[in-house]
Amino acid sequence: MLYLDVNVENKLKQDDSILNFYKSLLRVRKNSEALQVGRWRTLIYYPYEHLAYLRETKQESVLILINFSYEKDLGLDESIEIPMWEVLLSTKLETGKIIDLPEKLQPFEVSILRKS
Repeated sequence: MLYLDVNVENKLKQDDSILNFYKSLLRVRKNSEALQVGRWRTLIYYPYEHLAYLRETKQESVLILINFSYEKDLGLDESIEIPMWEVLLSTKLETGKIIDLPEKLQPFEVSILRKS
């Protein structure tokens, strides 16, 4: 690959680029009290293929789900409420959509959800 193909100008134009995903991550964190100062609580004690944790304040709960493998059932060691999570950012789900906690995570999915 040449610098003419792989450069910031080109990556900014690509909605699915890593650069734009990281910019979105920073924007989500900036607008979330829970992600800035919230208490951290793991939902999977021995993460291997999944990582799942909550960042919580009295006003907000944000759930981070990461799948490091192929499509897998989401198995949590701690139970949490299933309905009514708002998608703040995801590699697979539509931002702003209200969903129930997914039963499966898609291959290499990263999703950040807020309890609504």
